[in-house]
Amino acid sequence: MQIFNFYLSMVFLWKIVVVLLVSITSGFILSLAYQIGNKKSRQSSQPYSWLMVIMPPLLSVIIFIVEDNFLRALYLLGATTLIRFRNPVKNPLTTVLLLATVGTGACTGFTFYSGSILLALMCLVIIWLSGYVKITEKGVNRILCVDCHYSHHPEMILKDAEKEVRKWSSLSLETSPSEDRLYRYYEIEVRREDALSTLIHRFEHVGIRAQIIDPQYVKEF
Repeated sequence: MQIFNFYLSMVFLWKIVVVLLVSITSGFILSLAYQIGNKKSRQSSQPYSWLMVIMPPLLSVIIFIVEDNFLRALYLLGATTLIRFRNPVKNPLTTVLLLATVGTGACTGFTFYSGSILLALMCLVIIWLSGYVKITEKGVNRILCVDCHYSHHPEMILKDAEKEVRKWSSLSLETSPSEDRLYRYYEIEVRREDALSTLIHRFEHVGIRAQIIDPQYVKEF
């Protein structure tokens, strides 16, 4: 009887090891997909790379241990209700890949190992190919900082720069301590990267100092 129990314990241990190895592999693939996609989209977002490695093994082990035990499921449900996310997820890419971590973790927990790996690889391939297939013309998003006299009107320059600027919106307006200058911030989308230098030259031509900031270097709240 002891030999039989030892055998069952070893079988259970090996299953846990396999579940962890497969789920961690899927997590690393999803983390790589996140890094590639975030680099291509050039969007500022919270660093979720480490989370996508941890989530699949965590979920797979929980599902594997619960199996069809109703009391265990209620216990784990009560424990997980204490968890809440304080930072909202603003990047659609992050949202999709977080859902993919749930899918890969569930597949591994139900011993569907090939499905977990295939799902992670599918996400990686789709995100990797999205950088080469251009469905629509994508602009370049930047933050425009303007330092000008209060008599100047930088909005007129933005309206006239239709060849360079696809769309723009005002973010904030600040007054200098001497109250003779204004600091304006705009969110702009230009058609090409080289159009930024042309736009800066337009402002300099009328005596307005302008600076371009990449949104990924702006702190996200």
